[in-house]
Amino acid sequence: MEKDIVPELLENLLKEFEESLRKNEEIKKALEILISKKANYRNASEFAEEVGNVLVNCFKNNISVDILPDRRMYYNIADRILNSTLTKGYEVISDYSVEVQSILNKKAKLGLKGIPSVKNQDRIDGFINKISNAEDFSKINWLFDEPIRNFCKSVVDETIEVNVEHHSKLGLKPVVIRISSGKCCKWCDKIAGKYNYPDVPKDVYRRHSHCDCIVEYFPGDGRKQNVWTKKYTKQEKRQNIKIEKLTKAEKDAKIEKRIKLSKENSSKISDVRKQCLKNDIHYNQIKKHKEIISEKDIIKNLGGLDKTKGSCSSVALAYVGNKGGYEVLDFRGGKSCDMFSQNDTIKKISKLSGVKSFTVKDYNDHNAVIKLTQNMVEGKEYYLATGVHAAIIRKTSKGLEYLELQDNEVLNGYKILNNNVLTKRFGCKKSHNIKYIGKVEVESILIDVDSLKNNGEFEKILGFINTNGGKQLKGSGGSVK
Repeated sequence: MEKDIVPELLENLLKEFEESLRKNEEIKKALEILISKKANYRNASEFAEEVGNVLVNCFKNNISVDILPDRRMYYNIADRILNSTLTKGYEVISDYSVEVQSILNKKAKLGLKGIPSVKNQDRIDGFINKISNAEDFSKINWLFDEPIRNFCKSVVDETIEVNVEHHSKLGLKPVVIRISSGKCCKWCDKIAGKYNYPDVPKDVYRRHSHCDCIVEYFPGDGRKQNVWTKKYTKQEKRQNIKIEKLTKAEKDAKIEKRIKLSKENSSKISDVRKQCLKNDIHYNQIKKHKEIISEKDIIKNLGGLDKTKGSCSSVALAYVGNKGGYEVLDFRGGKSCDMFSQNDTIKKISKLSGVKSFTVKDYNDHNAVIKLTQNMVEGKEYYLATGVHAAIIRKTSKGLEYLELQDNEVLNGYKILNNNVLTKRFGCKKSHNIKYIGKVEVESILIDVDSLKNNGEFEKILGFINTNGGKQLKGSGGSVK
């Protein structure tokens, strides 16, 4: 009787899968964004793609015709291997996608948790039957490549579909938009479009082999919809704005055109500004203050109850600009707010030439802050991004303080920064654990304000934050975020 190869093979597959997830840098980045509560379905799609890559590599590293009886993967082998591994992949991606939906629901002020899609068992069964019916594994091993990646990406699409249906039943008015990547196929181009639920073709959620389209959905009731990398406001809905289909080359050309209009050499423009141009974020030129302005007046001019999804990062950066002698206002919201709330953007700003910064990765946010603050000099100001919040902080003879800029005028200003505040205001955690993956290290960043406020490139970046006074989204009706 031949030895049953499945127990050892399955153990090796799952062990490598879990270890690869923990070591994968792209997975780590996606988890950091999720932990910071800033993830969307684009992040989920990128996460799913990477999980798919990990699974494919695990199969390639562990399965070959040499270990299979008669060069075949019989049904009893395929059944146990594929059901276990693809279920694990589904669970990891589904958990991420459901958490993304919960984050989006909260941002849309919906007291709802995201709901998972049902695992596509029929598709797994199809893989098993096709593989087990092949008389030579080498003729069918292609199924362990692109079809597996496609299966993983589809978990995100199916999560969107089930949540869109759920929101519709609750009386919301989901708008689904599919935009072709521009380099896929005629089928993708044909199905691309804007659909009001329930008039959404099933094909909108489907993807063929090697399809790289990304589904993104922001829940709403007509106030705001966000799917497939494009945001639509109620006004845009009325105007029936057409979807802009641009290939990567066209997008790059568009960026280069905006760079040329700015009369600057592309090599001298930071990645942050290039991304702002790519995202079509409006540029509002900053100006020098006509006279020296006090810290108290800066706080008064900048601070206010926040009506955006959370401008903590950009309002802190606007404060740095004011300390550099510039008139900079924030609470713009929209794409600018989203851009400057991303950990990747903050990291790139911290790495600008001449800027002094410190980065610590730790499982425990409180430990990370302790390590970072050891670099602080008493009396100096610093920009701190940790947990799910960003703020200006300083060290005094009495201890650490943070600058509140998102409360009402009376309560804004420097306040005591301790462990309780780090937990409640900054959302810091003593441990970041992700199901199926375990403990995850998360980055916290500290930037020296003096080195940043007079940085030439940072001054130009501030134009993408600067907001006209009449267009600020702050005041009564807002809240601390």
